[in-house]
Amino acid sequence: PEDLVRIGARLKSLGAPDKTRLWIMMETPLAILNAKDLAAGAHRFPDCRLSAFALGNNDILKATRGLDHPDRLPLMFAIQTCLYAARTYGLAMLDGVYNNFKDLDGLRRECEQGRMLGMDGKTLIHPGQIEIANAAYGPTTAEIDRANRIVAAFEATEAKGKGAIQIDGEMIELLHLDIAHRTIELAASLASANS
Repeated sequence: PEDLVRIGARLKSLGAPDKTRLWIMMETPLAILNAKDLAAGAHRFPDCRLSAFALGNNDILKATRGLDHPDRLPLMFAIQTCLYAARTYGLAMLDGVYNNFKDLDGLRRECEQGRMLGMDGKTLIHPGQIEIANAAYGPTTAEIDRANRIVAAFEATEAKGKGAIQIDGEMIELLHLDIAHRTIELAASLASANS
């Protein structure tokens, strides 16, 4: 974390705008084991500008002597450790690259797995991967529709002030409202970026 503070101070002294943020490549066993301390450093020292972890899966596999496998089981400890640390301290978490840039089906599966695990996006090595990654990490039309229904239901007069409501036989809590707002914001952000 002290290195992050020094880097943040250096960026400030060079006149880097506040919107310039740092991402850490989490690519060594030591980095993985120190994920909590690094993420906590961003929380303790906001001027360090840390905003995301990016998984360095190739380097992690090399260092741990793990094998590259479609289920990514050898990487799961690293993924979960970084993800939990990132979420605890408000950082984004980006999945590592998919090496075979011609295997678009494999990329799609890996992106879908990353989203399922809770990651925010994927680092890419080829422009041909952008569309698939955006589609996998962006909300679907059905997810956006559901999010809008949840927001509307909580805004309805009869639901004002309630901590839980029922929609189509399902109990929906305030945490679902938070998720719905995030889904709507992400959809708007992606639409803006694509226009």
